[in-house]
Amino acid sequence: MTTYQALDAIAHATRLHQAGLDLELQMYIRQLSGEGIDEIKPWLSQLSLRAAEFDQDSLPASVYHRCEGWRAYFQGRYIDAHDCFQASLSQRDWQKYAYDVALGMAKVYTRSGHWQSAQKWALYYLSLARSLRDDFGLTKGYGALAEIYLRGRQPQASLACFQIANQLMPLGQGQLDKQYNFIASALMRNQEWLRAETLLRNSIKMSTDKMARHPDDFSAKISYLHGWSRLSYLCLAKQQALSLPDSITAMIDELACGQLAFALHVPTGFILVARAIESLRHHQTAAASSDLSLALSAFSHAAAMEYQWVLRLREALPGHLESGFTVYELCQQLLEIQPVATPDMAIVVDQTWAEVVLSDTGYQQLTTAQDSITSLTEMWRLFFI
Repeated sequence: MTTYQALDAIAHATRLHQAGLDLELQMYIRQLSGEGIDEIKPWLSQLSLRAAEFDQDSLPASVYHRCEGWRAYFQGRYIDAHDCFQASLSQRDWQKYAYDVALGMAKVYTRSGHWQSAQKWALYYLSLARSLRDDFGLTKGYGALAEIYLRGRQPQASLACFQIANQLMPLGQGQLDKQYNFIASALMRNQEWLRAETLLRNSIKMSTDKMARHPDDFSAKISYLHGWSRLSYLCLAKQQALSLPDSITAMIDELACGQLAFALHVPTGFILVARAIESLRHHQTAAASSDLSLALSAFSHAAAMEYQWVLRLREALPGHLESGFTVYELCQQLLEIQPVATPDMAIVVDQTWAEVVLSDTGYQQLTTAQDSITSLTEMWRLFFI
C-alpha cells in the first residue's frame, strides 16, 4: 500500500514539474527518503525525464521508451531519439501515459528540417495536452510550434506562438529567462531590435541572479549563454561591434581546454560563430578560422546541422585550397529521416496555425551550393538563435 508520505511526495513533485521548476524538482527528488519512497522512485525519475535502466521493469513500456527518447534527444542523438519515440508510439497506452512523445517527434523533426511534419506533431501534442488539462504542456507545445516557425521563416507566427506560451506559463514558474530569450529570437526575425535587446538584457540579468543563488544551476548557465548568443547576432544584424563579458570569454577558454561542461557547448559554439563572422567583416581570416574550428568542436557531438553550417563557413574562407564542400555524415542522416504521420485528429482550436505553410526540406540548403560566404553567414536565421 502506498504511504501518505509517498503520495505527498508525488503531489509536491507534480507541482514543481507543472511550474517548470526543474532544478528544484531534481533537488527535491534527491533528498526524498522514508517509508514508501523507494516504490515511487521510478515514477519520480520519469517525471524529470531521468528514468534509469533499472526502471525498465517498473514502468510501462511506453513511458520507458519515452524517457529513453528524451534522454537521447537532450544528448543530441536525434536518430536514436526518433527510434525510441517510435517504440513508445507502438504501445497502445502511449496517449495516456507518454503523450509527450508527440512533442518529442515534433522536436526531432524540427532538428532534421522536416518542419511541416514537426508542425503536425506539435499541433497533435497541443490537442492531447488540452484534452488532458495540462497547462504546462500547452506552454511547451506553443513554444515548440514557435521554434518551428522561427526556423521556417514565419516570423510573425513564431512571435505570436512564443507570446501565447509566455502567457500560459504558470505563475511562480522558473523559466522566465528562457521565455524572454525565445521571444527575443522572434522579435529579431521581425526586426524589432530594441524590444529584443531589452528582453535579452533582462534575461541575462535573471540568469545571473539565479547563478549567484545556485552556482551549479546548469539551466541558468545555458540561458545566460543563449542570451549572450542572441545578443551577439542582434549586434551583427545591426552592424554593431560585439562586446562580450569576461565570463563568456572564460567559458570559451574552458571549451578550448576541453573543460567546458557538455550542456554549455552549443550556445558557446554560436557565440564563437558570431565572433568569426565579425572577424570576416574586418578581413581577419585567421581569427575567423580559429573561432570556426573551435565552434566545430562545440557542435561535434550534439548539433549536426550547426556543425554542417560551420563546416561550410570554414571551407568558404578566403584562401581555402579545396574546391566544393563537405557534407557531414550525421547531417545527411537527419536529412534522410522518413517522417512518421500523426494519428488522425481534428485540429479545431489551433486551425490557424495548421494553415501556416512550411517546408519539409528546410535544411537542404546546408548541403547545396551557395553564391557567397555572405549567404552562408546569413544562415544563422535557420537556427534557434
